[in-house]
Amino acid sequence: MFLPAALLGQERFGLTTGNYSGITGARLNPSSIVNYQQYLDIQVAAGGVFLENNYLYIGAQEYRARDIFSLSPQFPTYTEEHPNLGYSVELGAFNHYQNGGDKDLNLDIWAGGPGFLLVSGDYAYGISINARTAVSLHKVPESVANFAYIGLGYVPQHNIDYYEDGFSAAGMAWMETAFSVAKIFEDRYYTRISGGITLKYLSGASGFYLYGNALDYNMLNRSDLDILNLNATTGMSLPLGYSDNSFPDGGSFFKGRGVAFDVGFTLLQKDKNYYRRDYDRLCQQHYTTYVYRLGISLLDVGFVSFSDNAMAHIYEDGSHYWPNINAYQYEDMNFLMSDLSDRFFRDPGATYNGDRVTVLTPAAISLQGDYSFENYLFLNGTWIHPVVIRQSAIRRPAQVALVPRYERKHFEVAMPLSLYQYKYPRLGLSIRAYALTIGTEKLGAFTGLTDFSGMDIYFSLKFSFDKGDCPGGGRKYGCDNVQFQ
Repeated sequence: MFLPAALLGQERFGLTTGNYSGITGARLNPSSIVNYQQYLDIQVAAGGVFLENNYLYIGAQEYRARDIFSLSPQFPTYTEEHPNLGYSVELGAFNHYQNGGDKDLNLDIWAGGPGFLLVSGDYAYGISINARTAVSLHKVPESVANFAYIGLGYVPQHNIDYYEDGFSAAGMAWMETAFSVAKIFEDRYYTRISGGITLKYLSGASGFYLYGNALDYNMLNRSDLDILNLNATTGMSLPLGYSDNSFPDGGSFFKGRGVAFDVGFTLLQKDKNYYRRDYDRLCQQHYTTYVYRLGISLLDVGFVSFSDNAMAHIYEDGSHYWPNINAYQYEDMNFLMSDLSDRFFRDPGATYNGDRVTVLTPAAISLQGDYSFENYLFLNGTWIHPVVIRQSAIRRPAQVALVPRYERKHFEVAMPLSLYQYKYPRLGLSIRAYALTIGTEKLGAFTGLTDFSGMDIYFSLKFSFDKGDCPGGGRKYGCDNVQFQ
């Protein structure tokens, strides 16, 4: 369930917080794109992988960073022993945290295709195409995680009554076509206010959710399970033949459609009382420097509704004594779902709840602040908190980050210091050199200084054209109708 072999930071601070962020900056706050250094930004490709969990890990001194990318990695083998029970078990390459707390996992894979940003006066326009995969597991009971990873024969948890509630899981793979627009609404004296919105058309390739309000059970021994009460809801639309296990299922690649949006506002406190300048060419636009900028945004609010190869099931107050569950085998998905329904409610169709499934995108609210020091130094602060509208939503991890950076036209370095889920500190590094940016928000995964419980890496390749920098050295601004604002 938590195996990291499934492998940007989720928020990619190295791509979204600077003044050269371009079209990728719209992912954190769409209103910011009108204030950037560029008047034209062309993204060739971008992407990354983010994985984090608080259950499985490899000890800090027991892995080498190069094994993460090796085709033949050398991982340790862990064994757990319980002498008082006369029991030991080989865990394999990953140990597991045993602290009694619930377990979480977040996976985010992002592949950014062509992207484009154009700034003209008070307006900015952007478009981007992205392929995204996101999975979240939230408040998974430790007992369930142990049985899923180690097996039902995990003796230390036998013959114990467990009462679990409030767990959830959701995931989706989708294509996203995003259209962004931003506008400067107020630009007077030392203050500028801009707003922006990104509208996204989503094509879902697969999706699922599972959430439960109650799971009371006792694993009596390695073969007999007594489920005293189950209240849970599940839905899925997968590229799998439910009656024959064929993959892919032979249906359409995209099984659902949906929409989403980002919206944001930015306040820029300018360092000078700039006046408006007319321009004949886009490159003659003036870049406005600032003392600080503040932003607020609502991100990834949306959904995908699946109707192709979709099914939903509800289990209300179900109970079942299940002997010999360790020998249970199912033939296909249809058999599994009808058999579960029959076991809990004596009716193979009792749990069926329709052929439409809706998965919500990983919504969040965000606050941003950026302060400009002298000598090209900046300090950014960003707060991101999940917004869970329905239980079938993918849950975005909470983060708060401080991102100091040194920023020039052709070079930038940033070192994000973040607090993941408000309790796990992480140090990152991103470097931009000309058109290429490479970064991570978890250096520990590549240094062996901390336990390996996930990883994060991202990149961007794009070409940008700055305001006030015209071909041929033309830096003249038109002076017609000069007005102090």
